[in-house]
Amino acid sequence: MQYWKALRLLVQFKGLTVTYFTRHSENAFALGLVIAMAVGGSAQADTTTTLRFGAISDDFLGRTEQYGILAFDGVSISTSTRVGRLAFDLTLGDTFENEAVDSVLIFGDVGYRFGNDNWQVGVGQFERHWSPSEYTSLILSRNAPAFPSVYIRKEEARTSDVPVLRWIGPWNGEVFIGQTDDANQPDNALILGMRLGFEPIRDLEIELVRVAQYGGAGQPDGFDTFLDVLVGNSNEGDSAPANQIAGVGASYRFGPETFSNRIYGQAVGEDEAGGLPSCFFFLYGLENKSRLFNADTTITLEHVDTTVDFSTAGFCGPNTAYNNDVYSYRNEGVVMGAAIGSESRSTSLRGKHEFDTWALDWNVGKFTINDASNPNHSLSSTRETGTVVSVGASTQVWGGTLQGIVAHQSFDLDTAEQDSGVRIGVNFSRSF
Repeated sequence: MQYWKALRLLVQFKGLTVTYFTRHSENAFALGLVIAMAVGGSAQADTTTTLRFGAISDDFLGRTEQYGILAFDGVSISTSTRVGRLAFDLTLGDTFENEAVDSVLIFGDVGYRFGNDNWQVGVGQFERHWSPSEYTSLILSRNAPAFPSVYIRKEEARTSDVPVLRWIGPWNGEVFIGQTDDANQPDNALILGMRLGFEPIRDLEIELVRVAQYGGAGQPDGFDTFLDVLVGNSNEGDSAPANQIAGVGASYRFGPETFSNRIYGQAVGEDEAGGLPSCFFFLYGLENKSRLFNADTTITLEHVDTTVDFSTAGFCGPNTAYNNDVYSYRNEGVVMGAAIGSESRSTSLRGKHEFDTWALDWNVGKFTINDASNPNHSLSSTRETGTVVSVGASTQVWGGTLQGIVAHQSFDLDTAEQDSGVRIGVNFSRSF
């Protein structure tokens, strides 16, 4: 049986030490369930169980980023239980194609809701997607396996009752601290993440995001280092090895929700200069929602560019994105941001059509991967160009959801072990 890696979050302040330490996943979740039963008292448990099976003949670029780790790959059983204000979610299983995902425990979360059920604090291992784009995030996406973390999250966007904060409009956000695992960084490296989303003007949504990696074997991880990383003071001193990525995303919608156009973009910097991000890379897109062929339809044109130019002072340059002298921006060897990785570009046209009894989605994308031919690139040791085309469909059958997909990738990715050619996948899930 696979276990979570130890997660140790050490905070020291004026002689007070608080340590949160979990060793084995089953211990943490069993404890959470016991607490849920105790605190919930006479509250009735509301439980949903989902069985899922998926298989694909070969993986292709962007599958996990768009559909998630378990789509068309692996077998799993998930349970979601609510007892009073406590939530307990667990997914056990295994993936067939994606060897980066630990078998047995894939996702897990124990959380406590408060503040009219709009806030949750907990410990979990689950997918995050921080972006105005439905498909791609430059900072945290579904591309890499989930990592364990402790967090506090405001889920639904609501306007604050505090007068000085009312101007930002409805807002939500999250702060977490967790642990990633990769061969190209110190063992037990920590990761700090912060996200704030708000809507100061109707239909204008803004998202501020920041992630910092620090600590781990052989690296400073005391409270002073934590404070330096928290405020972004990481260009000198003990916190100098820290790796930070931060930026902003925004979207604006024209027209009603069901028939509208939306423009969006995200820009994040891999380095810090003068207290602000630098060495930027970008994504931007245009989304249209309408009624086409008697189906609710969404068409999205999106461009992602992780190439970075040299600054006027000679900093930044090729292979800056997702690279650092001490920390890799990867979990289990997979980039936690955009699926294309560093020094790459993609332009994709995507569509989704929701018919009465079934749904259709498709994607046509043009890619340039590892434009600088960096031999240590996460996907390919040489520059590769080509296309990825996919068509998927889903329908309700046998009391569950049946999905199928056909995809063609025209180029090889040797490091990711993805060959060119056609692949066929199927996925079935049913909830009880």
